[in-house]
Amino acid sequence: MTMIAALQGCFTGSFTYLSGVLAADDPAVPTPTAAELLARPDLTEILTRRCGPAAVPATRRAAASMWSQYYCGVVGVPVVAAAMLAGRRLPITPDTCRIACDPTGQPCGFRIAADHQLVPAGDPLEVIDSLISDHLLPVFDRLAEAGGLVNPLKGMLTRRPPDEVQPGEGAFRRKICCLRYQLEGFADCGTLCPLPGRGDCG
Repeated sequence: MTMIAALQGCFTGSFTYLSGVLAADDPAVPTPTAAELLARPDLTEILTRRCGPAAVPATRRAAASMWSQYYCGVVGVPVVAAAMLAGRRLPITPDTCRIACDPTGQPCGFRIAADHQLVPAGDPLEVIDSLISDHLLPVFDRLAEAGGLVNPLKGMLTRRPPDEVQPGEGAFRRKICCLRYQLEGFADCGTLCPLPGRGDCG
């Protein structure tokens, strides 16, 4: 994979892993745009492939929820990091960014056309607003259609009461359970879990 020249050297420390997530697209093995990926007629199969046959609707919902978390990590984190660490704006719309998936169907890479010129990001908050309105909202509308749900990420995090937060714990809790406890091979989400008693599930 070829790192984007304008971003070389900015992903260090805890952001080092992004150099393997964000890369120039390989013309010899082109990656579909997010719009192309989400328009595929077998999208439901892609969402559930990691978890095997999805005979039960609840399992399909859990698998789609988990897929969407990986998708947000592949798209959202690089976009925000590039804006804040490198002052560059990544292509955000579903028609311009490309999403690589591993053999299990799980999103694993954000790809940019090799000749794409990254422009200055300007205000990072404006980039985040654009990411949400121009990319995530239409994407999750499509996922909701394929997973059979109303968008589960609207208002996805709520702040935990201060007296419940122990040192070293996160200050937020999911509004809606991500259902990962129904899937084998996934770690629990700890204090992010909104279900009483589920925060310590293993």
